[in-house]
Amino acid sequence: MLLSRRTAVIFVVLSILLTQLALAHGGSKSPAVGTIKVSLDNGMLNLDAYNASLHDVLAEIAERSQIEIKYGEALPYRVTLSTRNLHLEDLLRKICPSFMLIDEVGDNGAISRRLYLFSRASQQATNTPNNVIRAAAAGGSTREGGRDRVISTVASSQDDSSGSSKHRPAEYRPDELLVRFRPDLEPEQIEAFNALNGATVIKKVPALSMYQLKLPDGSDLTAVQKTYQDSPFIEKVEPNILLRLPQVTPDDKYFEDQWALQKMMVPEAWTITTGSPSIVVGVLDTGIDAKHPDLIHRIVDGYDIVNQQAGIPEDDQGHGTQMAGIIASEGQNGIGMSGVSFNCMVMPVKVLDGNGTGTAADVAEGLTYATDHGAQVVNMSFGSYGHSEMLNDAVQYAYQRNVILVAGAGNDNTDLPAYPAAYPNVLAVTATGPQDEKWPAANFGSHVAVAAPGVSILTTAVNGGYLYGTGTSHAAAMVSGVAALLKAKNTQYTNVQIDKLLQTSADDLGAKGRDSTFGAGRANAYRALTSSP
Repeated sequence: MLLSRRTAVIFVVLSILLTQLALAHGGSKSPAVGTIKVSLDNGMLNLDAYNASLHDVLAEIAERSQIEIKYGEALPYRVTLSTRNLHLEDLLRKICPSFMLIDEVGDNGAISRRLYLFSRASQQATNTPNNVIRAAAAGGSTREGGRDRVISTVASSQDDSSGSSKHRPAEYRPDELLVRFRPDLEPEQIEAFNALNGATVIKKVPALSMYQLKLPDGSDLTAVQKTYQDSPFIEKVEPNILLRLPQVTPDDKYFEDQWALQKMMVPEAWTITTGSPSIVVGVLDTGIDAKHPDLIHRIVDGYDIVNQQAGIPEDDQGHGTQMAGIIASEGQNGIGMSGVSFNCMVMPVKVLDGNGTGTAADVAEGLTYATDHGAQVVNMSFGSYGHSEMLNDAVQYAYQRNVILVAGAGNDNTDLPAYPAAYPNVLAVTATGPQDEKWPAANFGSHVAVAAPGVSILTTAVNGGYLYGTGTSHAAAMVSGVAALLKAKNTQYTNVQIDKLLQTSADDLGAKGRDSTFGAGRANAYRALTSSP
C-alpha cells in the first residue's frame, strides 16, 4: 500500500486563514469543539473534524499514517471538515491550498515520499494548481547563444538615485539566479525546493543569506524566476547581473608626473599623515601584481572570489593593479610613484575575471569578505546599469559596519545611474581633467557625490611597470586614497563623517554649490584633513 510502512517528512509552513468547510448535521447536535477522528482504510484516509486545531488534526494524521511532522511555525488555525477515502495528498489539499511532493530513493533502494506544505500568506501567492511547480521545473525554452546575454527588464528605476526613469539593458547570466530563502526554513526544505526546480547551489554567501543557483541547460530563466518569486519560501530572487570594467584604453600622453596629486593638494595633506599600515583599503577588482616593487610591501592577504582561492589573487587583466597603485603605491622608496595614502595597505579581492567581467554574486561575496576581514575603505571601480537587490544588500551590510564605500560613476557620458556607484551610501565619483574640466566621457547625475582627477593618472602596471590611465575608475581610486588618509588621521571617524568631510571640503566646480556634473566638487585632500566633520 502507498502509505503503509513508509515515512515522509512534512514541514508545515502555514500563515493563512484556512477555509473552514462546514459539515451539515441536519437537526442533530453538533459535535464537541475540537472533535477529531482520523482512520486509515486500505491506504485511504477518513477525517471528521469539528472546529479542531490544525496542529491537532495533523498530529492525528501523522499517527495514523506513520508520518513525521515538523512544524516550521505556529499553526493558529482551526478546521471543520468531514471527508472519506482520500489519499494523503488529496486530504492535505483540503486543508492546505498548495504543497510540494517529492519521492526520494534511499541508500537501500527504498522509496519514501516527502511532503512540503506551502502557505498562501498574501495575495501575491499564486492560485495556480499544485503541479505548476513541476511544470516549471521540467519546462524548457530556447536559450540564446553564449554565456551572457542582454535583458532590458533587469535594469530598474526602483532605486534610481538620479531621478531618471530611463535605463539601459543590463547583462546577466542566463542560467543563474540569486535567491534568498525565508530565514526560518530548514536546510532540507531549501534543498528540496531547489531540487524540484532542477537548480543546484553554486555557492552561498552566509552574510547575506544569498544562494547563487545554477539552472539546467535550456531553462526558461523568466519562468523559473517567477516560480521562485511566487513561492512563500522566497524573500528575494533575481538574475545574476554582470558588472564590467569601463571601456577605456590606458593613456600614453605624458603630463607632468602625478599632476593629480598637486591638484588635490595631496602633498600638503602628507604633512598631516601619509596613512598607516593599520588602515586597509579593499580593492574589489581583477587582482594585483603582488611582485610589483611599488606594491610588494603594501599588500595584505585578500581572496580570489572568481576562482575561490585564498591568498593574494593574481591580476590577469591589469586594472586592479592600477587601482592599488593610485591608492597605496609605496612612497619615499626612490622608485616609481607615490600612492595617495602610501603608508596604508590594500586588500586585493578578485571579483572580475581576465576579461574585466564579474557578477553581482561575486561582487556581493567580495564586498562581504572585505568587510568581514578588516577593510575600512572599499574601492569599486566597475559598474552595471542593472540594479541588483542582492548587491545593494551587500553594500548596506558593509556600510552598517562602518566601511567607507567608493565607486566610479561610469564612462559613458550619461546621467543614467550605474551600480554600485548609485546605491545609497556609496560615494559616486566622476572624473575631471587638469583644468578642472569634466572629462568628456565621465558620467554625471544627481547621484554623483564628488569629482576627482581621472585623466592621464600615473599608476602601477602588471609586470612591474607603470602607465597613465584615464577614467572614473582612476578618479574613484584617488578618492579612496583620501578616505584612507582621513581614517588614518582619526580612526574614530565613522564612515558617515568621512563621507561628509570628503564632500564639504571639496573645491566647488561648475555651477555654484552642488550640481549634477561635479557633485559637491573636486576632492581636496588637505582641506579634508584640516576640516572638522
